[in-house]
Amino acid sequence: MIDKNRIQMILAGDLSDPKTRIVRAAIGEFAMRSLEGARTREITAKAGVNVASISYYFGGKKELYDFVIRELCRYFDFSASEYYRLGAEIVGRGDCTEAREFISKFILDNIRKFKEVKEVSYVLLLLLREQVCPTRSYKYLYKSVIEGPARFLASLINTACSGRYGEQECLIFAQALWTNVRSYCSASDAAMRLHNWKKIGDPEIAALGAALGTVLNGISS
Repeated sequence: MIDKNRIQMILAGDLSDPKTRIVRAAIGEFAMRSLEGARTREITAKAGVNVASISYYFGGKKELYDFVIRELCRYFDFSASEYYRLGAEIVGRGDCTEAREFISKFILDNIRKFKEVKEVSYVLLLLLREQVCPTRSYKYLYKSVIEGPARFLASLINTACSGRYGEQECLIFAQALWTNVRSYCSASDAAMRLHNWKKIGDPEIAALGAALGTVLNGISS
């Protein structure tokens, strides 16, 4: 378990600490209104704390924003760390079948886990805002949520196809896969409309797994 990671505490329902409640309220406010437009009074009101609490715990609104981003990244890095370790071992062994299966596992496990987290939509909106108008925190989001998973998947794809495709080709495919993972995790309206789905449940994940397996079998054959 992450030591005092505020995102972990929020997901566990532990809101006893006012600092955690502020972070929870801030995620939604920053996602909906941006760093500049976020209202500190709204954040503190939702958190049930005094308006001076943001300065007391974080130093100010910008510092709170940085803290939120870093905690989100720290939580995601922790969630992915065991996959990264096991994936590196598979790449080291050069087993194309194992690599192909682990790509599917990583993608489907992430969809299963994060589709249940209502804050995911806020996190993705924060990510979109940072991509359009980067702040000093963007480098942390980029490394954790974009570059890290994409390069991890690219290394597995390279192993799955026995090195037949170049580094850039593997990375392009990896980023395309990972971008769609984020879409399915949030059950985006676009994805739901495209498939005529009402939700992302077990049948939908099974359909995604079957389609992904077909594509991955194609690149490794």
